[in-house]
Amino acid sequence: MRKFLIALVILLMMGTAALIMASTPLGEAIWPQEQARPAFSTTLNTESERIETTTLEYAGLLTVNNQLGRIVIEGDDVAEIALRVVKRAKASFGSGTALLDQIKVETAVTGGRTQISARVPRTQDGDQVSVDLYLKVPKEIVANIKVNLGEVEIKDVNGTLRIDNDLGSISIRDFVGNAFIQADLGAVNIYHAQFEDNLQISSSMGDVVVAGSLARSSIIESRLGAVQIFIPPNEAYDLEANIDLGDFVIAAPFTGERSQNSVVGTIGTGETAGSVELSISLGSLKIDYL
Repeated sequence: MRKFLIALVILLMMGTAALIMASTPLGEAIWPQEQARPAFSTTLNTESERIETTTLEYAGLLTVNNQLGRIVIEGDDVAEIALRVVKRAKASFGSGTALLDQIKVETAVTGGRTQISARVPRTQDGDQVSVDLYLKVPKEIVANIKVNLGEVEIKDVNGTLRIDNDLGSISIRDFVGNAFIQADLGAVNIYHAQFEDNLQISSSMGDVVVAGSLARSSIIESRLGAVQIFIPPNEAYDLEANIDLGDFVIAAPFTGERSQNSVVGTIGTGETAGSVELSISLGSLKIDYL
């Protein structure tokens, strides 16, 4: 009986194979069917980018706010403001397009003010979003800049700048005018500057470099970091500097009184162009010629 059952199973298997071969054209291979693709993408960490451009009237005061990303401002021989927005998003799972749609940049021109405001969405673990703002502006400008997290770069402009950066560096180059700068965590670098009435810098943590002609009234406060000032050889300034813990290095000509923690006198040579007040809690101070 057992031999009979085994023979029957073998005959059934041979019959099934014969039917399959008969239903398949000669020379055609038998492949497993392709599995249906999932309804969502399984790609990890895909980055998406979107670029938008617009032109705005400069109404006399420019205000730019950015939660997360860079602000780059460059002066040019133009009457209007050319804004280029670069949005970036990286999703931990799937495409970043949905995140890009949630990055908002709002603009308005009203009441003598041109306003640009960039906001990013709340993200989940592994997601990343940012928005960079690139502006071509008239060379003569008054601007208020606010960044929560990101870099600020400004060059080739004249006028008045007010900059507040919570976390990130501030860079200014080829500037003429007045500046009021608040940097909570990040370096401040100013080169090729010619300040007029006012220069105020308050830095909580980060190095400060100022190279150029200082203002009639320059006030620099640093809680933690190195402060370096480079002035033209033919300029002089009344100097009052205090440092709680750190070192002084004065390489330019100096006349006055100096102690371990303070300096009072005149720095540089020539006609006095203004006054400089320096206050450093922990760090170092260096003053030299350009």
